[in-house]
Amino acid sequence: MTDLPSQWVTPSVPATAATASPEWITARVETLLAHFFQFDEPTEVYRMRMADWRETLGDLPQDAIELATRARLMSDSRVRPIPGEIRALAKSFILRPAGPPDLRVVDDIPALDPARAAEIAAEVKGAASRMFRTPVPLGPIGVIITATVEVTGIVSADMYTHRRLGVPYRARLAAMYLTRMHTAASYPEMGKAFDRDHTSVMAGVKKAAGLIDTDPTFAEMVAEIEWRLTS
Repeated sequence: MTDLPSQWVTPSVPATAATASPEWITARVETLLAHFFQFDEPTEVYRMRMADWRETLGDLPQDAIELATRARLMSDSRVRPIPGEIRALAKSFILRPAGPPDLRVVDDIPALDPARAAEIAAEVKGAASRMFRTPVPLGPIGVIITATVEVTGIVSADMYTHRRLGVPYRARLAAMYLTRMHTAASYPEMGKAFDRDHTSVMAGVKKAAGLIDTDPTFAEMVAEIEWRLTS
């Protein structure tokens, strides 16, 4: 969770304070995200994203959400915030009335079949191993990947997927292009760093160069990552 400014650590908003309206949440979130890198997105995606924010924050006091967004803006993080992060921050500002602990025991939940439990455990283990199969490499390429992750708000694992859609794909292209421009790494070395063969990396660099000339949003993203690398 974001480190809070020292003067804001003490909770100060009563739990009974008025909750935020959906319209206010939308406006506040749009203002918050305007301070970070913006992506072009279809209208339907925007509507769904705002619905996620309203659902996540809708039961919290407006004053607590306001304090949370201000605290996030005062931090030094350049990564776009997500709904759960702002919710956790907002809850840290809410005064909770003292009372006895909840000792209720839920005894009507059916036991999970052992075979199904083992199956679920195997699925979770497999998903985790796929997500973290390739660590962020050390050295100059690792620095570029880290900067790309921070600017675009993706997770490191997105750099190694093989999907060709959305922000992770564009971020991966940008990182490949900047690696080619700013390091002496060969295409085979880049392929190893990005978990791809060298011909895929060559195609990615070529694709990124074309997007820089034709897509202003992509060019802006590359420029911001490059600025971060040189600042």
